[in-house]
Amino acid sequence: MNNSNSNIKLSNKLFNIIDGNNFLNLKSFIEYNKFSLYEEKNILKQGLIQALENESNKQIIDCLINNIEDINYETEQGKIPLFLALEKSNLCIAKALLNKKANINIINKNKDNILSYLFKKNSLSEKTLKFLIHKGININYINEEGKTGIYYAVEKQNETYLDIILKHYIFNNDFILKLISFKKNNIKLEHEKLKQLINYEFSKINLNVKESNIKNTALIVAIQNENISIINKLLENGANVDECNNDKKTPLILACQFKKINIANILITKYHADVNKKDVDLCSPLIYASEHNLIDLVSLLLDHGANINDKNKFGHTPLILSCLQNNITLLELLLRRGANVHEKSEKRKTAISYACENGCYEIVDTLIHYQANINEKDEEGLNPLIHACFSEHERIIDLLLENNVIIDDQDYLGLTALMYTCIVGNERIVKKLIENNANINIKDNNRKTALIFASENGFLGIVKLLIEQGAEINCKDMDNFTAVMYAIDNGFTSVAKYLINQGAIVDHKNVECGHLLKRAILYGNKEIIQFLINSNVSVNERDKHGRTALFYASNYGYDDIVKQLIEKGTEIQATDNNKKNALMYIFNENNVVTNNTPDYIDEEYDDFLDDEDEDEDEENENKEEDEGISNNNLYENILYTLIENGINVTEKDSSNKSALMYACQCKYANINMIQCIIQHGGIINDKNDAGVTPLMFACINGNKRIINYLIDHGAIINDKDKNNRTPLIYASLHNNANAIERLLKEENLQINEKDNTNKTAYDYAIDNDNSNIISLLEPYHENH
Repeated sequence: MNNSNSNIKLSNKLFNIIDGNNFLNLKSFIEYNKFSLYEEKNILKQGLIQALENESNKQIIDCLINNIEDINYETEQGKIPLFLALEKSNLCIAKALLNKKANINIINKNKDNILSYLFKKNSLSEKTLKFLIHKGININYINEEGKTGIYYAVEKQNETYLDIILKHYIFNNDFILKLISFKKNNIKLEHEKLKQLINYEFSKINLNVKESNIKNTALIVAIQNENISIINKLLENGANVDECNNDKKTPLILACQFKKINIANILITKYHADVNKKDVDLCSPLIYASEHNLIDLVSLLLDHGANINDKNKFGHTPLILSCLQNNITLLELLLRRGANVHEKSEKRKTAISYACENGCYEIVDTLIHYQANINEKDEEGLNPLIHACFSEHERIIDLLLENNVIIDDQDYLGLTALMYTCIVGNERIVKKLIENNANINIKDNNRKTALIFASENGFLGIVKLLIEQGAEINCKDMDNFTAVMYAIDNGFTSVAKYLINQGAIVDHKNVECGHLLKRAILYGNKEIIQFLINSNVSVNERDKHGRTALFYASNYGYDDIVKQLIEKGTEIQATDNNKKNALMYIFNENNVVTNNTPDYIDEEYDDFLDDEDEDEDEENENKEEDEGISNNNLYENILYTLIENGINVTEKDSSNKSALMYACQCKYANINMIQCIIQHGGIINDKNDAGVTPLMFACINGNKRIINYLIDHGAIINDKDKNNRTPLIYASLHNNANAIERLLKEENLQINEKDNTNKTAYDYAIDNDNSNIISLLEPYHENH
């Protein structure tokens, strides 16, 4: 501890002397503390750093230098005496340090030598650079960033520094004297010997070093900076014109990619850059020049041997690129120079396919003149005509038709140009294709026709045109769907009406979805429904589930449709494959059959799904709510209609479940509906195969008002199903406190009955962790 304090005092005293710039005091201090300073060498080293930073007088700095044994040190703060002296441009002190055996090529902890350090600090001067070169700095040292002194000079666009370095090392006085000596001594230099001498000169400086990030060379940096003078200096002194970066981009590729035309010209004509090198995207200089529509550069590249049919990673040739950009001038140049019109991209598309897709008439016409194959298919089997039709380029379609394109050619899905036109809906092109004898009844791989595509997409004009030209109206696809079915499914009423009026079969079944009337109901298209009914469609046609249109209309709440179906003679007592009748379908909360079910029914009854108000004092208000629901309940209207027309209220399904049971279980059923069913023969204490009664279903539902009505009209409150479950157990099992609250009002309620699992209603409340129900039942629990 004492030594530490002593050293701190010693350091502070030394620093004060240095700050005072007093040489005599420094000399006396060192002499007096010689032993201590010998033991603690870092004190003087820190002192020298401070003196250099303070730019103290030379006597003080010399004194410190002469009293430090090893001058090649670096402090914890990363400070080196020679670095600091040169950073301050103090060459006199730098010489003194070198005389004391300072290492001109010392490397700091950041892996920089003096030159890269000064470049990064922007502290390099011409004098300092010349001093460093004269003293033997390693000009080719590469730091951690992969950069040399030359690289920094180029990066900072300092041509003066670049000249100083190049002139000192390459073709310098020594080289000139050597040549003079050969001349004087009549030594003839053969070509190979001279070449060796020149290569040796170039090898003195590494101009092709690559920085660590994306491996750019100094030449690439000069190109990015568009510094032509530096570009010339680098190339004249041995830089490799074709050295690439990490992305395999050569200087020429970069010049073409970034439209640096003058630089590209110099690289090609003066330095003979390789015109066929490719980057990681397989792009050559010609590809980039074509991509950017650089006509003169394209011509220059071709003059110097560029591969005219070169391809990038997408398989695009310069010719294809000219089509993609609708550049007729570039296209004509490439064709004159011998570009292959049959070359294909990765998608196996030729130039003419791209041209037809892009819609340039002149390009397509020119390609045809150069014998492009107008029937060539790509990887999807699409030919130029299909591309033109799908993109709706009418003039090009005319041109292809004039040149006898195969009009009914099919892609790999079996679609023709006519089918694609029906998909996009261009009536003029459809007419044009038909006039040129396109087959209107040809089928794709799914057996779809042009008429089906037009109907599916709702293009009435095209549908009419096809029918007028003899399209088969009742043609079925792979799923047994007809054109009219697609029109109905997608809500295209006018198309569906037209097709039906023209003879579309309206009772035709498909594999999955049954007849048209049912499909119209499923998709909520009332206009079509009305039209079909008025067209005397069979209203008793059944689907594979045994359901008629009445079932679906009842399920989806179409009260007006239900009435019309009854008027048209629908079989009101019909049952489906599960023996359910239309009355039961009213109470099917999850609409049946398809994933395309409209959601407006559920939205309409969202309010009915909430738990009932538990406050008994609100009976009058609840009664008013019932009346309000009744006024707006479409399902209630359907129920009345079905009952008025004689539907069997006591009918049971295959599990012996009655309409009353369905109603008691349904969230949006109301008192009026329950009352109506009971008044027309619904049996209150009836049971299904599992022994479940309407009251039990009501307890599952939790509608206290329905429970109240059933009890008031004789429902057995202690009845049991086949699992010995009572209404109370069902209410607890389904977490319906409202139902329990109502049941507990009955004096004869058997609260502690156990089911076949030996559980009571209270036990289920515990299992469900329902604190509300627990508090209701706990006072009656046997062990309470």
